[in-house]
Amino acid sequence: MSRSTLVRVAAAVEVALFGASILTFIWWIQPRDRPALEIAFYVGMLAFAIGSPLAHGDQAARLGIRLDTLGACARRVLVPTVVAMAGFAAAGRLTGHWAATDWSHAPMGILRYSGWALLQQYALLDVVLLRLRDAGMTRRAPLAAAVLFSLMHLPNAALMLLTFAGGLVWCRAFERAPNLLPPAISHALTALAAAEWLPAALIHNLRVGPGYFRRP
Repeated sequence: MSRSTLVRVAAAVEVALFGASILTFIWWIQPRDRPALEIAFYVGMLAFAIGSPLAHGDQAARLGIRLDTLGACARRVLVPTVVAMAGFAAAGRLTGHWAATDWSHAPMGILRYSGWALLQQYALLDVVLLRLRDAGMTRRAPLAAAVLFSLMHLPNAALMLLTFAGGLVWCRAFERAPNLLPPAISHALTALAAAEWLPAALIHNLRVGPGYFRRP
């Protein structure tokens, strides 16, 4: 087996293991409320997320840790982000959720969630998307990454649809202008807008896994 084939196989296995690990955490570890298991999972995933790019020789530029592509990437996610937020706002007005919004907490909420969104975008773009490309996918890598991102939100159908659409936008933007920051900000803004303005009965408070079946 040639080295290039080994790299493709290893990359595909990494994506499968990464996705399976997250689903195991959501469906098996988290519901058991065992801190030791959760800590072990976090440590393992951190090692994986750092080790994978290192093992593949990914430089900062390929990982989207750069400034020269910041503007180009931001332009690619700007319109979809505005359209999504406008749609959520319209839904909020129609359902009465807009009037209940506490705007005083918005800046801090955006700041807090941006960190979590950045971690998710790192996993989506620097681990899943890049490894799919290393596995031999080219044009279909963003679509495949978006599908996998959506599956992590089972069985929340509304959230799966939203994360698929968002994942596709972010992956395509990253492919054309690799930068982590604009997708992370877009992710934070749209997720917070969805949580604030979309009916809980529709999105189940963004819950996934067994938690989805609890009442909104």
